[in-house]
Amino acid sequence: MTRFFSYLRSQWPLIAGVLVVAAGFAFCWRFVDPAPPKEITIAAGKPNSGYYWWAQKYAEQLARQGIKTKIIETNGSVDNLKLMQDPDSQADIAFIQGGSVTAANLDPENSPLRSLAAIYYEPLWLFHQPNLTVSALRDLKGKRIAIGLEGSGSNQLAAELLKWNGVTSQNSTLMAISSENAEKELTDKSIDAVFMVGATGVPVIKRLATNPQVVTHSFDDAAAYVRRYDCLDAVTLPAGVINMEKKIPARDITLLAPVATLIAREDIHPAIVGLVMNAATTLHHRHSVLSNSIDFPSTRHAELPMLKDSARYLQSGPPFLQRYLPYHIAAFIDRTKIMLLPLLTLLIPLFKMVMPTYRWSMRRNIWKWYKSIRNIERDYAEGKAGNEELLKRLDEIELRVKKTYVPYTFAWELYTLRNHIIMIRKMLVAEKKS
Repeated sequence: MTRFFSYLRSQWPLIAGVLVVAAGFAFCWRFVDPAPPKEITIAAGKPNSGYYWWAQKYAEQLARQGIKTKIIETNGSVDNLKLMQDPDSQADIAFIQGGSVTAANLDPENSPLRSLAAIYYEPLWLFHQPNLTVSALRDLKGKRIAIGLEGSGSNQLAAELLKWNGVTSQNSTLMAISSENAEKELTDKSIDAVFMVGATGVPVIKRLATNPQVVTHSFDDAAAYVRRYDCLDAVTLPAGVINMEKKIPARDITLLAPVATLIAREDIHPAIVGLVMNAATTLHHRHSVLSNSIDFPSTRHAELPMLKDSARYLQSGPPFLQRYLPYHIAAFIDRTKIMLLPLLTLLIPLFKMVMPTYRWSMRRNIWKWYKSIRNIERDYAEGKAGNEELLKRLDEIELRVKKTYVPYTFAWELYTLRNHIIMIRKMLVAEKKS
């Protein structure tokens, strides 16, 4: 134990250097971003809706990076936007439909919400009974129309477009029911028409679009809607694109299409943004029946200001570290990069000081005895003490020198000291005999 403490005393410059670095590390750690969460929550829609289906796809992508995803069931875009505006809600990201922000009279510049990316076209579909002639939406006046659940984007958009065509709840029956119930009632001929918003891959839309007993309406007057509503694009569903063998649809169909957008709060963790954007690129950067691979994800139709991290991703791709390292390692390095500069600034002069100080400390353990030896030699020369007394003092020094520990690199200086002690002893012993 004594040797251990002796060793620690001999290594004090290195120990002091380590403590200084540790203190600097602890100080810098206060400025490091918090660790990214291991679970995120997505506000989606009803279980059979397009948003819910896509949320499950995102969950699969994020699970590959060790991130657990919780999906919140809502009525759709309007509910999702309200959830994201509530600071007490647990939603981290959400799907919203183009036009929802404007319809909610939300001030984008003063909102804490940000767009991550526009991810795909989600067209407005109008399915109706084959015995109806619908050249324009005004022809639906007096009919029984399903427009989607309250709180959904389809309900909001359908109601707005119908109102512009003079179709309201005062002259028609507008029914706020789910897409599954609307499908059933349309096929049972209990209602005349159904509005739905969603991609062609949504099961209920695919079933209705391929049902020979249902007519898919083509918005041949789409140009007027696009001019009036900034959130809408006119897209073409080519003839035969759903089923070429049966040529479904039988002709080109023009659809009005808002864009589905992912949104988040501006304080979302940057590492999560990178993962979500990577999932969005994997899922949406490809051809679809309505768009080309270069169309999504994008910044087009962003009603909210773009989040800086997501805009940077869309412009330059994934962060450098995430391209080559596993997510958690890349996130840790990215979090701690703020510490590198101050630590390097501290370490460079520290290393320059530590080694000379260390060498001086080791040699000091040896050199300090030379003063005592020189005093013995001086007292001998001046006759201030007898040889017996001087030998006793020399024995005490030699005993303490033997207990002195120094690393092997300084051993030659220690043994030189011991040789000098032997030389002085020989001198004293020889004088004593004479």
